[in-house]
Amino acid sequence: MAATNEQSMSEIRTVIKGAVEAYTASDADRFVGFFTDDIVAMPPKMAPVVGVEDWTKMCMMFARTSKSDVVMVSKNLTVTGDTAIEWHVEAITSTDNETGESKRSYTKGIWIFRRDDGQWKIAQYCWNANPEVEPE
Repeated sequence: MAATNEQSMSEIRTVIKGAVEAYTASDADRFVGFFTDDIVAMPPKMAPVVGVEDWTKMCMMFARTSKSDVVMVSKNLTVTGDTAIEWHVEAITSTDNETGESKRSYTKGIWIFRRDDGQWKIAQYCWNANPEVEPE
C-alpha cells in the first residue's frame, strides 16, 4: 500500500529533525546517514560534492573543527510520489573548536528527498547565504 502525502510528509519531517539534531551534535556519521549514497551537495563558493564518500569527508571536517547550534525553519515541503522538495532558512552559530570564537551565519537551502526501499533520504542539497534575518 502506497503512503499518503500526509504520511510521507510526517516521515520526511522526522528525517529533517534527525538530520538537524545530528548536525548540531557534530555527529557526522549519523548526519551522513540521512543522505543517499549518490548525494549531490552544492555548497556555496565550492565545487559540487558528489557521492557519500566525499560528502562524509566534508562533514567529518566540519565536525572536527567546529560545533554548530542550528535553528532551522522549514518553509515548504512538497511530495510527489517517491520524490519530495523542501526549502528552509537557517541561523547557525558556529564555534571554532580550537579558538572558541563564535560566528552567526544565515543560510537558505533546498533538500531534494528520494524514497528508496520505503525510506526517505536526502539525495540533493543546495544552500547559500541568506540576509541576516532570524528564521521565522
